[in-house]
Order: sequence, then structure tokens, then C-alpha cells
Amino acid sequence: MSESSENKSKRNFINYLTNYVWVKQYSIFFTRHGDSLDIHRIMNPVRLSLKRSYPNIAMLYRNCIYNTPAELLEDIESGTRPTPYLTIFTSETLKHKAFVEAVDKSISVEYRWKDRPVKDYKLDTYIKTVKLEKPHNFKKHLGIENSNRFGIINKVNMVNKHDLPRFKKAP
Repeated sequence: MSESSENKSKRNFINYLTNYVWVKQYSIFFTRHGDSLDIHRIMNPVRLSLKRSYPNIAMLYRNCIYNTPAELLEDIESGTRPTPYLTIFTSETLKHKAFVEAVDKSISVEYRWKDRPVKDYKLDTYIKTVKLEKPHNFKKHLGIENSNRFGIINKVNMVNKHDLPRFKKAP
């Protein structure tokens, strides 16, 4: 039996998360639900700008959907809305000012962002969640049939964990 495209995407994404070094996670959230519905058109320039701004840093990005509470959205009065956002794992820490400048150059809508270090236990939890859950339904929420759920920026700069001494298994 052949593997579904959903399962193949999940497997490949988990492979990149598991086998390569990631030190920081950055997420970009929209402040208006209406702006988020055009995430694919808006985020392509963001990815290109990050690639130009950080040519020596590998990045693994994923388009996600979060049930955003109304208090975080300017155009929603109550409840929650499934709102697309972009999360990016990086092989090195990005300078905050340069990150904001790279995103600001390429995006014309209001957004907020957060970052956090990639801790092993958090990464394990994230991987388990990706394994167990169905991929976010972009067709249902955005009307997009086929979309790339994840991608890599500056793949040549990725560092395999198994090439590092602290990850190598003893003979």
C-alpha cells in the first residue's frame, strides 16, 4: 500500500526536526484574522526575505493553524477563529532587530511574533503532536487544495545531529 501525501509530509517534516540541529523557534502570527486567510501569498515574500537576510542559517518552516482567541485578533469580537500562522525553526539564533526588519520589508499587514529556544523535551512533544494529529486543513479554512505545509530555507547549511560528537553513539 502506498503512503498518502499527508503521511509522507509528516514523515519528512519529522525527519528534519529529529535529525538536524535547531536552536530557536520563531512564530509569526497575524493580528487580523482577515489578513491570515491569505497566508500563502503573504508568507512567500517573508521566506525570501529571511533567506536573503540570513544566507548562512538553515530554517525549517511550517504553515500551521491555531485556534486564536478573539482578544488576540483585532477584527474578531468573541470566541476563537482558526488562524493560519508561520513557525520557523532555525539552526542559529537570529538577531531580533534584523529578524523584524527582514519580516517588515516583506509583509504589509500587522503581525506579532514570538521566539523561544528549542529544548529537547519541547521538540519531542511537538514531534508527538505532529505524528498523532491530522495535518491542518487548509482546504477547509482557506480554500487551498494543495499547499506546501513545510519547507526548508538554506538547506545547504543544515547540520545533521549525528555528525556532532554529543549525538554520536558509542561503538
